[in-house]
Amino acid sequence: MRKRISTLIGEIYTLKSINDFRRKYLPLTEPIHSEEDLDRVSRKFDLIIVGSDQIWSEGTTRQMGCHYFADFAIRARVPVASYAASMGKDSFDVPPGLRTQIAVLLSGYTAVSCRERQAIGVLKRLGAGSVQQVLDPTLIVNKQCFDKLTIGGDLKDFISYYILDPSEKKKAILERVRQTMNLPTRNTYLKEYNIPIVKNKYPSVESWLSNIGQARMVVTDSFHGMVFSIIFKRNFVVIANEKRGLARFTSLLEQIGLEDRIVKSAEEVKALCKAAIDYNEVDRKLSPLVEKSRKFITDKILN
Repeated sequence: MRKRISTLIGEIYTLKSINDFRRKYLPLTEPIHSEEDLDRVSRKFDLIIVGSDQIWSEGTTRQMGCHYFADFAIRARVPVASYAASMGKDSFDVPPGLRTQIAVLLSGYTAVSCRERQAIGVLKRLGAGSVQQVLDPTLIVNKQCFDKLTIGGDLKDFISYYILDPSEKKKAILERVRQTMNLPTRNTYLKEYNIPIVKNKYPSVESWLSNIGQARMVVTDSFHGMVFSIIFKRNFVVIANEKRGLARFTSLLEQIGLEDRIVKSAEEVKALCKAAIDYNEVDRKLSPLVEKSRKFITDKILN
């Protein structure tokens, strides 16, 4: 009963701004509560695309089975493709029975792409044929899409931090950035983790985007905290978050020459605070990756 009450409060209060955003901008199906619902709803579509953020991680697969591999769509004989499906890590340790099911499902895909370079080999060993690495979908839309959602667009003198898994080490890194840059910090996530749920809530999508887009510096252990720092051309440091999969970060940063923005200790951040990112060079490397990713959609998925 306590869990149900907590979930209800979360939907009404903690997640209110997120749910408001979904209702305003996203076309959604009716709520799905069962396998039967999944099968029935999937038959309404001409094509189902699965992706992107860690939908194929071993943790998600152990918990959700093959739902994120679109087993329901395969059963309904609806064409399925993946775009930038993420595994998070370069390993995939699940029971043999699940691996067998996944191999059958992947063999029925019209096209398979993943987000991390390290996942290509894993997916081929699982049974996928041709696998292509593509960019996260947030990186292939025009920046104006996100500019329209921000609350005021002027650059301001603060450090934005988006920390999913707080620790003393991460606090020390943030404090070193604050001392080096001599700027105030602004949290863009939950207030705290040890306070009652009714006193804590997620920021709105609009304020989250604004806190990254307007900051002088972003400190994050989140993949999408990093990605939106790149989209908004902000200086940033990424705190290595091996718990959630370091391959997600290195796979992108190595392609655009920013792998040095990953730090593991406070001693590493001082030089990065003073070294502005050359976004002309980043754009030069990112542009062909964007075109390649868009081409995969038009040629392999929508063709």
